[in-house]
Amino acid sequence: MSNHNSSLKSGILDNHHRGNVGNFLKSKIEEGSSLSIVSAYFTIYAFQALKESLTEIKELRFLYGEPRFVKSVDSENTDKKAFKIDFSSFLAE
Repeated sequence: MSNHNSSLKSGILDNHHRGNVGNFLKSKIEEGSSLSIVSAYFTIYAFQALKESLTEIKELRFLYGEPRFVKSVDSENTDKKAFKIDFSSFLAE
């Protein structure tokens, strides 16, 4: 029996049929790492799942993109989510 993923040429992970992004990151992030992420889907829930690894890295660069194509890709999961960040508790070093 052949593995469904064995014929894939792309390294893109989708958390469904093409591998779990969180598991991949957990296996690759090391203490002192520098990490760059470009994503329209990274959420506070993703951060919580990766918190142990992310708090040990040296640097995180993040570019958040707008998922314009989400409705065509996953029309069942297009709920709007909004979060308010209270900057009054942040400290600059």
